[in-house]
Amino acid sequence: MAPLPGALAIQQYADQLITAPGSFGNSTLDFTQWMRVARAMISLLQVAARQRSRTLLRFCKNLGVDTTSLTPASLGLPFEYLAQPERAKLLEGAWAMMTAGPDSFICEAKRVALPISALHVPAHGAPDILIHMASALKIHSTHRASQRNNDHPRTQIEVLRMWLRLTRRMRRNGL
Repeated sequence: MAPLPGALAIQQYADQLITAPGSFGNSTLDFTQWMRVARAMISLLQVAARQRSRTLLRFCKNLGVDTTSLTPASLGLPFEYLAQPERAKLLEGAWAMMTAGPDSFICEAKRVALPISALHVPAHGAPDILIHMASALKIHSTHRASQRNNDHPRTQIEVLRMWLRLTRRMRRNGL
């Protein structure tokens, strides 16, 4: 498979950040900060691929992401465990969002009323620009989650995804 241009570009840019600070819009970021922003973009794309929300897909498309290439991870695996073609598609989308910049991100997020739940901001060490971007997102009112229709059993792949997620969470929490 030929490398996707955006995936290659984001990797080359990240390589350059090891020796010199980089930028995201008008903000100068060191390697760790830039990678946290990139990781947030990748997480947002994973949410878009999984949920297939019209709002989220329109947001991504308006920032230059090829939304037709976004497919949910086959087993719900985290980015690091995905196959190379799946990672390349996410990296290409993340590069499109990173080159659009934070101002475009905020403008488009406000335009489509992007929910705050779509953007993962790390609890510790989040760059100021990422916090600023998150502050522009729509905060939903608290409400009870809708009840799932339990008239039919879950599919085998749903059960497998849930099991894998549970085992990862148990390992992470030391259980």
